[in-house]
Amino acid sequence: MGGAFGRYSLIFFLALSVRLLSWNSVFPGDETVWVGGPDAYYHARRAELAAAGAPLSNDLWLNYPQGETLHWPAVYDRMLGIVRKISSSRVVAFSPVLFGVLATLAFSLFAQRLLPDAWLPSSLAFAILPAVVYPSCLGAIDHHCVEALLVCTLAAALSTSSRSPVLAGIIAISSFGIIPMYPILLVLLVGSCILPRCRRASAATSVLLSAALAIPVAGRSYFADPWISRINEAEPLIRSEIDFFKAIVWLSPGFLFLPSACARWWRARSDMPAATALVATAVTLPLVLIQSRFTLYFALPCALALGETWRHASHLPRRLLRILALALLLPSAGGLHEMLSWREDPPRELRRAMSELSRITEPAGNPMDPEARPDYGVVAAWDLGNQILSIGERPVLADAFHTGSSGRDLAHRILLSAPIEATRVADEQNARVLFLTDIASNGYAREYRNTDQPIPYHSLFGQLFILQRTDLGWERIHSSDERIAFELWNVPAVQIWRRK
Repeated sequence: MGGAFGRYSLIFFLALSVRLLSWNSVFPGDETVWVGGPDAYYHARRAELAAAGAPLSNDLWLNYPQGETLHWPAVYDRMLGIVRKISSSRVVAFSPVLFGVLATLAFSLFAQRLLPDAWLPSSLAFAILPAVVYPSCLGAIDHHCVEALLVCTLAAALSTSSRSPVLAGIIAISSFGIIPMYPILLVLLVGSCILPRCRRASAATSVLLSAALAIPVAGRSYFADPWISRINEAEPLIRSEIDFFKAIVWLSPGFLFLPSACARWWRARSDMPAATALVATAVTLPLVLIQSRFTLYFALPCALALGETWRHASHLPRRLLRILALALLLPSAGGLHEMLSWREDPPRELRRAMSELSRITEPAGNPMDPEARPDYGVVAAWDLGNQILSIGERPVLADAFHTGSSGRDLAHRILLSAPIEATRVADEQNARVLFLTDIASNGYAREYRNTDQPIPYHSLFGQLFILQRTDLGWERIHSSDERIAFELWNVPAVQIWRRK
């Protein structure tokens, strides 16, 4: 008992400490900066709405003027709302750390049943995998932080007792109200329950069926809306040799040993833990080959494969085992070092401008009443929409949800049309404020123009942002101290313009 407690304590403190490496990026001062891009900022807004008792399903402050119906389940954000109501946003920032640590402990329970003599190396690897740590570190309040907990808890439940399918079924059903990707858990549950009871031919069929069912889960948004393909995380996990080495860092060298591990799990498929590991591989491998955003789910079989490798190398001399342990864990540990140099997102100049937006523009309504239509909208690049809404408390045309195509198209039309046409459209839609930044490619996706395309000088964006025209019916009410160069022009990097 004492040995097991010591090992679980080691796993607990390791998982906790690596998730706090983002401290300086999240708490640069008195404010809280969320990690994980635009989605994290909308979760912050939903937490505020939940704390105020407001509805979460429809938000007219997104995709202005039509509004947007959210496809995210509400339970997770209501949990964040409870924390926000009784504490502060700083406390909310620790929520993903809790989920990440619990996910690691649940993984350890599962690994202990699958790999009785090699569960510790596998658990230590899972505790530090960047694919798992990044989505569950301090400040990363996107719902991905709870996905790892659900899938690891489901796997642990499937391997605990004769009644495990009942407990696992409860977990899978509860995921309906927590994460959008609940079909993955359902496929994992069904496949894991069927596989141990099948003969060889039907067993192979069930594994292949699990993989086949997983592909539409990844592709339903990808193929339904071509815009989603612009997002970096919608690209396959491996597209080049560099991506291959990145995958080793994100997923550990266990990624390389999956074929041999799957062969061993296949031979032991009559046991529930082995069947679960095999089905998890069959489900998640095709997902990451389509879209890298599912790498979090693929981390589970990769960490288990690392443990399998350790188990079959346990006969080596102790010195060689230490070298092997270092070789297996070092790539992922090195990948975590990047967290120490994460830049604040959005950068301080952008956050200052967003805060200024709420001070220098008139209120558009009550931001805590998402079902009341606001008085006007703010035009900005789509990846800044959620952040402007959360920090600046102003409604936005373009946002980061793939269902908000009308707002993005409208913002695109206003920014890149000729000034007279753009102003006419803005007046028709009551888009009174322009939040202007460089609209070239950014860290999230290919934006309105690529860096190798001509600068749109003749558009409203070019005339205001670059040429600083003040005779077009718009007045500049804010400009940042930071400046950027456009060929012969040197202009403020962030500008806010208001309709005269």
